[in-house]
Amino acid sequence: MVTVDLFLKLPALKELRILAGHKGLENEIRTISVCDAPDSYKWLRGREMILTSGYLVGGDESLLEHFVMNLADMGASGLGVKKERFFKTIPENVVETANKLDFPLIEIPYHFVWSDIFAVFYELLYTIAENTNIPIKPDDIEQIYNAARWGSNQLMDKLTELFQVPLAVILNNKKVIADNGLPGVNTISGVLEDSALFPENMAGEIIAEGKYYITVCPVSFARPGQLEYLAVMSRSAVFVKELQRLFRLFSGLGEQNNLLTTDRSKIYRKFILDFLSGKITREDISAFEEFRGGEVVYTGVMIIKDDESPEIYNHLADILKTARMAKMGKVNSHMVDNAAKNEAVVMMELYIKDPEDTPEIWQHILFEDLEYYMQESRSGFVSMGRMYPGLIDITSAYREAMEALTIGQVLWEERRCFLYSTVSVYNILRKSDISEIDMSFMQLLENNQAGFSFDGIQTLEAFIERGGYKKAAADLFIHENTLRYRIQKISDLLHLDMEDPIVLHSLITQVKLWKLMKTGEAN
Repeated sequence: MVTVDLFLKLPALKELRILAGHKGLENEIRTISVCDAPDSYKWLRGREMILTSGYLVGGDESLLEHFVMNLADMGASGLGVKKERFFKTIPENVVETANKLDFPLIEIPYHFVWSDIFAVFYELLYTIAENTNIPIKPDDIEQIYNAARWGSNQLMDKLTELFQVPLAVILNNKKVIADNGLPGVNTISGVLEDSALFPENMAGEIIAEGKYYITVCPVSFARPGQLEYLAVMSRSAVFVKELQRLFRLFSGLGEQNNLLTTDRSKIYRKFILDFLSGKITREDISAFEEFRGGEVVYTGVMIIKDDESPEIYNHLADILKTARMAKMGKVNSHMVDNAAKNEAVVMMELYIKDPEDTPEIWQHILFEDLEYYMQESRSGFVSMGRMYPGLIDITSAYREAMEALTIGQVLWEERRCFLYSTVSVYNILRKSDISEIDMSFMQLLENNQAGFSFDGIQTLEAFIERGGYKKAAADLFIHENTLRYRIQKISDLLHLDMEDPIVLHSLITQVKLWKLMKTGEAN
């Protein structure tokens, strides 16, 4: 049985957020429907998870509240409402009503595609109903291996995503320190507690428990100082045995110097560390180019600035697998985590499929999706330099990624992802003699702060960047008429036409350079 709670624990849906109706998390979901007609609840059979953009109520809070009440009456499992389309946030009165009815109310990020939600739900439903044999495909092995290198939690998340089987992370004293919450996972700890097999005699053994088979695999790539095991439960004895053999292979690779995996990873890691430290030479680059072989058309460098860089890296990998990205080209990525600097550096190798596509287009599509994800997490930053043919300009790509991060954080406080191609003009200007650039308008605005009783530079920046009064007023948390009054005051002071695009272009350039200059003075 698929419950709301189980549905929300799927790794692919981890960005969905339960707002109300926690007592209804055990509601069964038999199917999912999208409803965008006000009377669509009349044709429900019960136990449906309903998704909506809010179009059916047109942003009317009271209508949404009544819709929730009608869904609860019809026995629906819950309601997922997409943010930003008609509701920036779900209204409090709707949340209160859902709580009173114990009716699950879920917030869905704007970028989610309905078909993606349908796909993971029906995959889970099918897996639970027909879990008799789960094949491990060659592509799965690489994903499992890469996840294992980050430790047990990342490995558990990846296996849950791939196979939807109950999993638990266990220490050698049989203590369960984490599980994936899927049905039956509580059985694991009870079975192992009564078993004399774990951990010393577990290798190659499988415990049968009713319809399920359980085994324990050592996490050979756990972080230093950790001794952890992954307990796996499945209805398929074949799957359990396959996974067991796979972990024995991983364990062997951890002990041996295997060129296929360990050595190749080490060589990539050493190359990245060398160019980060500035020790790389042209001879080193030529040797590495020969080593990696193949037709790598472009190489780029990405910086992930965050405590949870592996999580962001995994999300990046998921984006690269989407149909839109895969259609443009194939990507190999290699990450080095630098905990001391709270960042990770990713080297990306891009094979463009269509000659009419460019790496610049590929980068902008990638960062568009990354920005959605990073805005939801509100943690960390990602930057990237330009993509270069071959490897000869790898150090330039890294330097540009660093500069994009530095400039982007100063100039666009609300953004999380920065491409060098979008900030390069400011990088060039900041390196020029700033005294040669006319900054008199910014000086006037700063000198008149007291007379304005508002921040003239901040107001001007919001007005130009947001392309008009309504959006800029919302960003500044003021009324639209108040903003119009302030822009008129700025126009009168500067004697400029605020509807002239040439004037606006000049002003926004000055604003950005002024901010960079002030940041430099502060440092």
